[in-house]
Amino acid sequence: MPWQVMIISCGSQICSGSIISSSWVLTAAHCVRNMNPEDTIAILGLRHPGAPLRVVKVTTILLHERFWLVSGAARNDLALVLLQEGQNSIQMLAPLGHLKNLNSSECWLSGPRILKPGETDENPEILQMQVMGASSCTYLYPDIGSSIVCFITQAKGYDTNMEPVSPGSAVMCRPISGNGKWRQIGFTSLKSLATIVSPHFSWILSTLAKAGHPLNQDLMPWIEKPKSSGFLKYPSTLLLSSAIIIEAQMFL
Repeated sequence: MPWQVMIISCGSQICSGSIISSSWVLTAAHCVRNMNPEDTIAILGLRHPGAPLRVVKVTTILLHERFWLVSGAARNDLALVLLQEGQNSIQMLAPLGHLKNLNSSECWLSGPRILKPGETDENPEILQMQVMGASSCTYLYPDIGSSIVCFITQAKGYDTNMEPVSPGSAVMCRPISGNGKWRQIGFTSLKSLATIVSPHFSWILSTLAKAGHPLNQDLMPWIEKPKSSGFLKYPSTLLLSSAIIIEAQMFL
């Protein structure tokens, strides 16, 4: 997934992000909220065939105006990071999109992960997860809002208080039937929470336009807004469908 980047700042944790234009990266606001652009870089070209890693300086970090932390969760957990130079040598942009029904979708998580002491990446572990029903999710996090979903993993020894991958890692899904296309429908937030992107498409467009860097809408198929938010409606019990989390070593 060559559209993924790592965002690193002195004294801060590593964040993941997705390239949405030649200059902008989408990531989780809670992860970059304390970063100073002057001390922050983005690493591009992760496992991109034929392209070396590139280190690019960050010039601006824009948090969602209504981002806030509440009850162990983050609402409107989105941020846009402006790169100092365009990444024209990497043509792949994140295939942002939406799905009407996550129940009948196959999903994967992709992003960098901090290895534990003594742990290696020679045999990356595949973590199975289940998306929680809306009522179960709101019971655990009553103030998260409608654009966030919860997921649980079944990996042995997995700590639910820690993120399985770095915040801002891509959530990739496609319909199980019909050989549908892969779309990045969201990214990881705090702990086992993920932010769904499609309800925030208009915010992304308006924010970049106000910043003087409007996106070329002809190159952004995800700009078309979903007609309904039915893909966020889940049964009250745990979904039977499962998804897989693959660590960055297997994706990138």
